[in-house]
Parts: sequence; C-alpha cells; structure tokens
Amino acid sequence: MNKQVLSTMQVLAEAQEMFESEKVGTMLKKIDRFEQFLVKFDGLEKLIESYQHLEKLLYTSKEFLCVEEAANYLGFSKSRMYKMAEKREVPSYKPNGKNVFFAREELNDWVRSTRVSSTEEIERQAEIAANAYMLNRKSN
Repeated sequence: MNKQVLSTMQVLAEAQEMFESEKVGTMLKKIDRFEQFLVKFDGLEKLIESYQHLEKLLYTSKEFLCVEEAANYLGFSKSRMYKMAEKREVPSYKPNGKNVFFAREELNDWVRSTRVSSTEEIERQAEIAANAYMLNRKSN
C-alpha cells in the first residue's frame, strides 16, 4: 500500500473514532438528563404515577372521550367499550356513523347506576323490612 492510502485510512479511522466518541458523549448527556429527571420525580414509579394522574386530569376536563380514552378512564379494554356500545349497555355517540364517542358525565352516571350495596346496607334494609313486617302483622 502506498503512503497516501495508508494516510487516508488513518484519517478515516480517527474520524470514525471521533464520531463514535461524540455519539457516546451525546448518549451520556441524555442519560444524565434522564437521571436528573428521575431524581426530580423521585424515581420511575413516581414519574409514571404523575403521568397517570395528569392523564386522568385530562380526561376529567374533556366532555367527550374517544373509545381509547373511555376505556382508559373506566379501566376497560377498547374491544369491551366497542361491544358495550354496540349492545347499547352504555350510552354512546356516533356522529358520522363510524367513530364512537362517550360523554364523560354519562359514563360517570352509568358507573354510579351499577352500584353494589354493602353487606351492612343489606342487613340494615333487611332489618327495616322485618320491622315493617312485624308492625304490619301486629296491626292486622
């Protein structure tokens, strides 16, 4: 090999080394920024919790939710939301006949309407019914 080719190869090798070290340097800076970000949020779990909290706040400010947002809001899968809308189990809107939307407040009402009584409430109702029965029986 002649000197010129050898010299060119040496320059290319040095350039490659510099390029790779800049990539590494850039990557180290990004890692450092990410670590600082995690410290600010007291770890990855807290960061995820903050993100989820912000996501919920966003949902509460929107009047209408798309299927994915409604599914996240209620903790259901998208397919379950589609099926419930199709079966008319939950109120929904299809303004263009294709996309499905849900009114946030109607979803809240729907959840409230499916309330399950506690054991204490059922016992209290049974006691009231038994007392009413006994009073009715005595008066007859």
